[in-house]
Amino acid sequence: MPTQLHTVSELRQLESRLGLQFRDLELLQQALTHESFLNEWEDRADVTETIASSERLEFLGDAVLDLIVAGMFYRQNPDADQGKLSLARSHVVRKETLAHVAREMGLAGHIVLGRGEHLNGAAERDSVLEDAYEAILGAIYLDRGMTESVRFVRDTLGEIIDDVAVNGVKKDPKSAFQELVQHHGFPSPRYRTSIVKENADGRNLYQAWAMLSDSKVGHGCGNSKSKAQKAAASQAMRQFREDITKRSIRTPQDSSNTLSRYGSKPGSTPETAHSSQKEVHNGAVCAVENRGETQPFLARVADFFARAHRAAMVALAGRSN
Repeated sequence: MPTQLHTVSELRQLESRLGLQFRDLELLQQALTHESFLNEWEDRADVTETIASSERLEFLGDAVLDLIVAGMFYRQNPDADQGKLSLARSHVVRKETLAHVAREMGLAGHIVLGRGEHLNGAAERDSVLEDAYEAILGAIYLDRGMTESVRFVRDTLGEIIDDVAVNGVKKDPKSAFQELVQHHGFPSPRYRTSIVKENADGRNLYQAWAMLSDSKVGHGCGNSKSKAQKAAASQAMRQFREDITKRSIRTPQDSSNTLSRYGSKPGSTPETAHSSQKEVHNGAVCAVENRGETQPFLARVADFFARAHRAAMVALAGRSN
């Protein structure tokens, strides 16, 4: 993560490693120059050279990427309707995908940052890596045209595009978990999220619980609320599928009777079970105190249906009187 402009030699080395060949190396330099560096550069008294940040190239690269990926899916999926094509394109050009590819390309070590952003580790942020990928594509388009731009996208995103074209877009864990529990008659899950570790640079660590009614059914950690919730949904879904194969559920009443057989671990009850859970996420320990979570997934929601059933019976008895 340099805090000064690259030399021509450094740019040529990066160019060779990425399989690129620019006519105008200044475009590659610009694509790697973060706005934070530009602000510090302009404040220096000894500067006479004018440079530009990557922002305009990001704008151009974003548009070029949309066009190229849309064209690839259009050709590979002649029977797909507009909705499916849009979903496929969105999945490929989203921040997480581009940041992942940029990391594999080693771009984080070449983004020119201001000193403050450098110290905060900005080059590892998904948003910064996404922007760098788009800026490089924009530079390729200006320097070499559409043919080379398509080749670059195919080289860097081709496997992902082919997988989505053949297998479709995998649903995110939250959507998949919601469909799964609703299929078996459970209410829609909710998520309770909190900060586990707050950092001065804004890169906080979050934990989330997947909730059915008032029961915690899955836990996860992540460096954003969204990632923590998805991790919680993934854990809850795995446990749900494991438990659902043990006992099929037909009604809430059946659920209550069947689930009582699961119980908690020996020597513990839903009220007193107490365990310490640690999960590692990106090298950071997410430690949470986990009370009453040692039971199987369905046992943790059995009381919800039992209480609902009792309330319904009371209500019916009141009407009959």
